[in-house]
Order: sequence, then structure tokens, then C-alpha cells
Amino acid sequence: MKSFKFTKELTALLIVGFLSSGLAYGAGNINGRVTDQEGNPLPFANVVITHEIVNGQEVALRTQLGTVTDLDGDYVLSGLEEGRYKLDVIYLGYQSNSASIDVPADGSVTHNVILENKTMDLEEVVVTMQAKGQMAAINQQVNALTVKNVVSADRIQEIPDANAAEAIGRLPGIMAVRNGGEANSIVVRGMQGFSKTTINGIDVPIDLSAISQYSLQNVEVFKSIDASMDASAPAGTVNLKLGTASNQPKTTLLVQGGYNNLNNHFKNYKINLGSQRRFIDNKLGFSLNLATESTDRSTEQLAAAQNIAPRNDTTILQTNSATLRKVSRTVVRHSASLVADYRFSPSASIEWANIITNSPGGALSNSHVYNGAGGGANFSFRDNRDNNQTNYSSILTAKHLLGRIKVDYALAFGYVRVDNRALVASLNADQGFPILSLDQLANLTHKEFVDLAPIDNTPEAMALYRLSNTPAGQIGMRNETNTTNNSSIDARINMELPYRLGTYISGNLKWGARYKSVDYKKENFETNYVNPPFPQMMNGEKIVVLEDGSIYNDKLKIPAEDLSNDGTIMGSYFFDHNAYDDNFLNLGYDFGWDTDMDRIYEVYDWWIDLVNYCKDRGEDYWSQYFIQERHLEKIKAIV
Repeated sequence: MKSFKFTKELTALLIVGFLSSGLAYGAGNINGRVTDQEGNPLPFANVVITHEIVNGQEVALRTQLGTVTDLDGDYVLSGLEEGRYKLDVIYLGYQSNSASIDVPADGSVTHNVILENKTMDLEEVVVTMQAKGQMAAINQQVNALTVKNVVSADRIQEIPDANAAEAIGRLPGIMAVRNGGEANSIVVRGMQGFSKTTINGIDVPIDLSAISQYSLQNVEVFKSIDASMDASAPAGTVNLKLGTASNQPKTTLLVQGGYNNLNNHFKNYKINLGSQRRFIDNKLGFSLNLATESTDRSTEQLAAAQNIAPRNDTTILQTNSATLRKVSRTVVRHSASLVADYRFSPSASIEWANIITNSPGGALSNSHVYNGAGGGANFSFRDNRDNNQTNYSSILTAKHLLGRIKVDYALAFGYVRVDNRALVASLNADQGFPILSLDQLANLTHKEFVDLAPIDNTPEAMALYRLSNTPAGQIGMRNETNTTNNSSIDARINMELPYRLGTYISGNLKWGARYKSVDYKKENFETNYVNPPFPQMMNGEKIVVLEDGSIYNDKLKIPAEDLSNDGTIMGSYFFDHNAYDDNFLNLGYDFGWDTDMDRIYEVYDWWIDLVNYCKDRGEDYWSQYFIQERHLEKIKAIV
């Protein structure tokens, strides 16, 4: 399925401005870079012209002209008339800087500014620390025209969150949606499904849980939108800015390890390598970030199905079934980002950002269900360990001056592929579990409820469970395959023109256009491998002879003691005899045995091979014929 979107915004003020007789423009501009004493750029500093200098005297402008520096500390003030101006640079935490700048009638002036840290002499000082990056974020918030929160990389990385979603979830107005012990998505202002997450301002497929927060330069949260943003996100937009290389070469390595008490191992780890460097007089920069992690998110869960039932002119709460569930899940993620940029001048640059993430694997869920209302129990499992998700985004952005017009444009490609695979089956016990009375359903505790199940660690208890397919109750297994491919192309252009109307009014005209194409494909397959002859093959009543004369039944060797009289494989073959858990949740629940997944797949592969063999079988036919037809007057003969 394909959808195309094309939007174009042109403010009415543009028309009014061009038609107004009082519209005045200058052709000169001032550009430059604002840095600290160490040469690091200071983004979102205020650069303001407050006075014009006439005959050596400062004359206050009735309308101040100003802008803010970008992430690289660059700024451009365009549309200036010829003359001398007082230029002020203001940045939180630094001493302000003022200078007199001569602007020619039709040309550019480069004015770079170095700001010094602000110091104060006090009798008593309480020393705290504010990261430079966060000061830049605060300046960006102060100068924003919309309701906006900004968090720098320094603040994001100071707490070792699991991923970018966890880090963003700490912002005001943002709620992290967690699954399996960690955040994998976010909700803005409590409006789920009405927000967007972008990278470098572009809407591309994103897996927040797989992005390393160490690859980000800052995070912007727009809680209100303007005409240049997507109207489909009324709750707001979260923009992730990938980091570009700083002027100083930098390489960082982070290594973390952890212990999991549930499974008693030290297999948790996170490794992050970042490196950045600039070349050709700091014009060309590369920033690389590589990350890999593995975290055990296994859990033990207790669930109960309860309902309200009438009883003696009143209602009671009764438990119909209880479920003990073991979820074995190791979260593995890999990510890589590469950002290359080239600075032609303070007013012109190009940037190419790439990020790829991969999340292989899923959960293995083993559940023991006790059905007291119906009488019965079953061990069921769902294996999603072959799941895989890959996201790739490539974003090309550029900015420059076209005369007096500031132009920025972007071209982006996004791709995501999700493969979800599951093997599902259960081992049912139709006997041995009593049908509970109403008094028992209403009064038994969950533990007393579970203790009634046939769960003793004996071969007799194991033999009560038989392999069956969950939805149909037949012998066999179910395989599920879901594949999703999503790709998008996004192109956009934005323009900004500063203007002055007389001596009292000044501002900026903004307009732009956007094109977007989305291609979405999804495939779902579900195969139930069930067949009445299955147990008959197990007990030898049905024999499958292959073309080479061998007996297919012999390819799967099931001990006789693990087969029931009708040929059904019993739980004694599939259960791990050495993995019996009688202290589930550390509360003394008898969970029973863990499933031996190697034996499950042994039977599954044997059955699949047989199905494929029967499907692929065929016969070749070859024949020929010859017919001679003769006509003898009125007699017709065929020889």
C-alpha cells in the first residue's frame, strides 16, 4: 500500500509584505561563529543588534534585529542596510560581548565572538555544576517560539538509562511506555498515538528502544506545533538530534556489566564506542558511534482469571484458573550511527546522518495453567526467539543563503523490517486435576489452588501431559510468521526572509514545501501442523516409506515409555527432568518442569520435513500416440 503526501505552507504575511509600500530591505549581512575560550561552539546564543551608530553616537533602534546561533555556534544576520551597528552576543553563564560592526551596502562581514565564563565575587559560595551542553539547551528553550523542552547530551548521559526511550521519558510531559522491564516508546502529554518522533527534524521509522542515548547531541520536545511541523502530531513532536563532530578530537569508550539474580549469571553488558574528528581546518567532520548490549529481562509471573458469580442472594469473587508463567528473554541490541558534515561558511553547510539499529531475538514463554472450573491443566509455550527488527535511516540536510533568503532543505530515506516468528504448542492434562466446587473456587488461595494440580515430580505425573496444538486441541504444533516492510522517502524545503516595515516593525517571513512517499507491506502466515495420523505414526500403525525405501518413522526415536497407548508423545519426553521448580516467585509455588526445547524442535523438525516431503512429491509422465485415419467411400476407419 502506498500513500503520498504533499504540503505547502505560505504565510499570508509574505503577500502582505511584498505588496506593502513601506517594505525595506538591506543587502548586507553579518555572519560568524560564537565559541567559548576553548574553541567549543556555543549553540543558541542570542545575537542582537540594538543600536545604530551615527556620527559616533549610539542611536537605539525602535525594532531590534536578532537571531540565535545554530548547533555549531554559527549565526547569520541578513537584510541589513549600510551603516555601523552595535552587535551584542548574550549567552547564559557567560559574559556578554559587544562590538561595533561596519556593514557595507552590498556585502558580508564576518565577526567571530569568543565568550568568557561569568565569574562573581561572593562572601559565601555554594558550588554546583551546570554542564555546558545543558546551558545551551536552556538558551534554546528561552529563544523558542513554541512551547519546547530541550535536554542536552550531557544531561541525557549522566544517568545510565537502558536506551533513548528511558532517557526521554524523564522529561516533563513525557511518559515512557514500558514492556519487559524497559521503555520501548513514549507518550507526549498523555495523548497516546498523537505524537511523532523525528531524527534531525525528519519523520523516519524509529525504534527508540534500540537507539543509544550516547549517539545524541540533544533532544527537543515540542509541546505545541507551528505551520512548518506535521499537523498529525497535535500532542507534540520529539526530535532527536544526532551529534556532529566537535572541533576537538574525541574518543570515548563505555563498558558496563551486570548480574541477574533470577538466572544467576553475569551475562548483562553494554559497550559503547564513540569517536569524532574534524579535518581541513575544521570544515569536514565525522562522528561515529557504535553500541551493543545484552540484558536479561526474564520474569516470573502469576495471573488469575476471576469473575463475580451469584451466590445465595449475593455475589462472590471466585477464581476459575491460575497461571504461572516463566518468561525467558534476553534483550540484544546493536546500533551504529555515522554523521558527516562540511562547513562551507557560517551560513552554508551540509550534513549527512545515518543510523542503523538491529534488535534480534524475543522471548520464550512457558506457562503452567490450572483450570479449576473445568478440571484440567496444561503446560503451554510460545517461542519468539527468532524475532528480528532492523531500522535504517539516512538523512541529508543543507543550509545556505540565497541572496537575503535563508534556505534549508532535506532529503531522507527510512526503512524498517520486522520479522516476528513463533512456535506454539501445549502439553495438556485432561485428567488428574479435579473440578473444583463453588466453595473451593471462592475460598482457596492461589497457592492452594495451584497445589491441587498433578504436579508431583514423578514419571506418573509427567505422563498425564500429552502434546497437543493449542487452538484446535489436536496433536501437533502451530507456527506463526509475520513480516512487515516499511520504507519512506521525505523531501522538504524551508525558506526564511527577514524584513522591515518602516522603523517600527521587523520580522521574518517563512514558507516551505514537503513531499512524502510511504510504502507499507505486511505478510501474515499461520500454519497448524495437525493430523490424525500423527500418533499412529508414533505407535507404528501408519508407516511412511520414502522413495529410497527407508522408513520415515524411524527418523524420530521416541522411547516406548514416553508414548501413550494411542501413540501420543507424553510430557515425560518433553520435560526437563533436572529442572523442577517448586519455589516459583520465591513463594513456594510448584511450577513444575521446564520444557526441553531441544526435544520440542526435534519433533517439530521431524514433522515439518515429512509435510514438506509429501508436498514436494510428484510423478513424471511421458507418453506418445500415432493415429491413421482412412476414408473408403462411406466407411470410416481408424487404425
